[in-house]
Amino acid sequence: MSSKEPRVSIGVLLGEYWDHYGGWVELFRSPYLYIAVILMPLMFGAWSKPLWWDTVLSILPNLLAVSLAAFTLFLGAGNEKFRELIAGEDDEEKTDDGKFLPSPFLKTAAVFLHFLVVQFVALTLALICKSIYALKPFSWFDQYNIVASSIFWCASYFIFLYALTVVMAASFGVFEVVKWFDDYVTDKKLKEKEAEEKRNIAAND
Repeated sequence: MSSKEPRVSIGVLLGEYWDHYGGWVELFRSPYLYIAVILMPLMFGAWSKPLWWDTVLSILPNLLAVSLAAFTLFLGAGNEKFRELIAGEDDEEKTDDGKFLPSPFLKTAAVFLHFLVVQFVALTLALICKSIYALKPFSWFDQYNIVASSIFWCASYFIFLYALTVVMAASFGVFEVVKWFDDYVTDKKLKEKEAEEKRNIAAND
């Protein structure tokens, strides 16, 4: 892209990420979402009391930094030929509405980005909860915000738990790419071995 070309808006990029991730269908099919749902009642003692956000704020910044580093490493996985092999649209693979299916490389990148987005949202919600609780702008705040704060705390902590469980999705995504690269190298070695054997047979003849 040249410097004269307009930059793609964040809205377009978010739409593409969400589309390549799989949208709401993929989200509600994810087992990691339901693991977070199961964990919520077990963690009631954590999120139902003030200051739970301190745990989130102590964990997520480090996790976010590690996730960004892992995402960078993923983008450089394998060699150039391997990345070309798993990237790019396939004319033969389309959805029912005629759209191209995302390549394995793009799909895994979308999973990684989803992981980062969920972490960012969880971190932001924890900061909002901490800020609102610290302000307490009205004298009747404690008495009348019990229901509202409980719902917001529950939703915010759920996003935090989902951010933790989706770590496994990103980890399996990395493992899948590593497996692809291993299969690629194995196939390459087998072809080189077969070619060497053919050359030896031809030389002996």
